[in-house]
Amino acid sequence: MYKRQALVLIDAFRKLGIEATVTGLEWATLLKRLKNHEFDATVSGWATDPFESDLYQLWHSGSAIKGGSNYVSFKNQDVDDLIIKMRTEFDLNKRKLMNYKLQEIINEEQPINFLVSALRTGARSNRFQNVNYFSARPVSYTHLTLPTSDLV
Repeated sequence: MYKRQALVLIDAFRKLGIEATVTGLEWATLLKRLKNHEFDATVSGWATDPFESDLYQLWHSGSAIKGGSNYVSFKNQDVDDLIIKMRTEFDLNKRKLMNYKLQEIINEEQPINFLVSALRTGARSNRFQNVNYFSARPVSYTHLTLPTSDLV
């Protein structure tokens, strides 16, 4: 799938006068190159948990080092400050607002171009209760329960 996306992008680049090639890599080799920042561009997949997560690893300047997970070497002091504040803020609504601001900055600066967000379809039986659907994943099984009458 990623190779097809890369080929479409390369065709678009060529129309702009930019030369690019596709190099398929085994997973271990790709990870090594990403962690060592040994690439010009990459097409890859990325999925996050639908629940709140610590964004330091992916977006903080402190992780934009060789061996860090901020592979694109994104550095922005406002983003760094928001990530640190989010780590210590207990109020969920305040953290949400900080997260929205962080997303606005990332969208504006475009260190990564998010190409695709797949549509997902979820289904459930009426036997299940407390089923919550999230946009990042079709269903969160941590909130899925069966009525006790069905457990017998």
